[in-house]
Amino acid sequence: MRILYRFCKILIDTLNISYKHNGERDELLTNLEKVTTINYYNGTTSFSCKYKDYNISIGDSNIKLSGSIAKQYFGNNFQTITRPQLIETIEELSEHLNCDVSEFKLHRVDVATNFEMDYSPPIYFDYLGQCEYYTRQPKFDGTVYWNQTKRRKLCYDKVKWAKDKGIVIPLEYRGLNIFRYENRLMSSFVISQVIDKQKPLVKHLFEEDTYKKIIDEWYRQWNDIEKIKKVNFNLTDTMKQSDIENLMITGFIDAMGEEQYSTLLQRMKDYNVFKHPSQYSRFKKAIREKRRLNSVDGNPLIEELEMKIGDVEVYYS
Repeated sequence: MRILYRFCKILIDTLNISYKHNGERDELLTNLEKVTTINYYNGTTSFSCKYKDYNISIGDSNIKLSGSIAKQYFGNNFQTITRPQLIETIEELSEHLNCDVSEFKLHRVDVATNFEMDYSPPIYFDYLGQCEYYTRQPKFDGTVYWNQTKRRKLCYDKVKWAKDKGIVIPLEYRGLNIFRYENRLMSSFVISQVIDKQKPLVKHLFEEDTYKKIIDEWYRQWNDIEKIKKVNFNLTDTMKQSDIENLMITGFIDAMGEEQYSTLLQRMKDYNVFKHPSQYSRFKKAIREKRRLNSVDGNPLIEELEMKIGDVEVYYS
C-alpha cells in the first residue's frame, strides 16, 4: 500500500535542534527582535529571544532552537503538519536566522496523534498498564507517563490540557473528547537509533523513509504498552492451586486499579524491596504474564483505542 503522507494524521510536534556556528553571531541576529543579552561570569555572552513558538539561544559557538514545529506553522499543535509544511516552516526559520536550519542536529523529536473518542480520555487510562523497560507513573495532572532516561510516552486529554493552560482551542475541536498519544525521543542518540542515521539532522525528516521509521516507532511503542482486559473468573475442576493463586493475584490487581498498582510498584522500588534492578524487572514481567493468561477479550474501550491506532498504521503502511 502506498504511504499517504499528504493526508498525514501523525503530528511531528516538538523539535529541539542545534548547530555549531563559526562566530557569525551578528548575521544570525540580524532579523531577530526583542533580544535579551545574558553575560556570564566566565566572560561569555549569549543572546536569547522568541520567534513565534520557537525559543532561540545564540551562544559563542552554537545556536539552539526549541519549540513546537506545528505551533510555529499553525499557531496550535492540534492540527497536523504535513511533510511539505514541515519543509516550508524550516525554510522560513532559515530565512529568519540567515542560516540553513535543515543542517541543524536533532536533539528531541515528539511524535503525536489526536483521536476523537466516544468518552472522556481519562476513562481509558486505567486500561493502559505497564510497559517493559519503562516506569509507568500514576496519573499526574490528568496525564499518564511511561518514562525512560531518554524516552517518554504519554496519554492525556488534549482539550483539558489546552483549557488548563489558557490556550485557544480550534473551533473544530471544541466540545470533543480528544485523546492524545505522544512518543518522545529525547536525545540525538535515541533519534539516530530510530531513523538509522549516525548524525540525525533536520533535513532527514524531509525524507519519506525517515518519516516512515518515526511513525513505525510511534506505533511500536504503543503496542508495547500493556492493555488491560477483563479478568476471566471461570473456574474448572482441572485447575491447580497455582492457577487459582494466579487468578486471585490478577483479580486483586484488577480491583486495585492501574493507578494504585503503579504506585505500589514505585513504592517497592523506593523501599528497595528487591536488591537488584533485574529482580524488579522480572517481577513486573511475571505479573504481566499472569494478567495476560487470566484475561479475556471484550473490553470495548481498549477495542476502540486499538481500532483507531490501527487505522493510523494502516494509513501509512
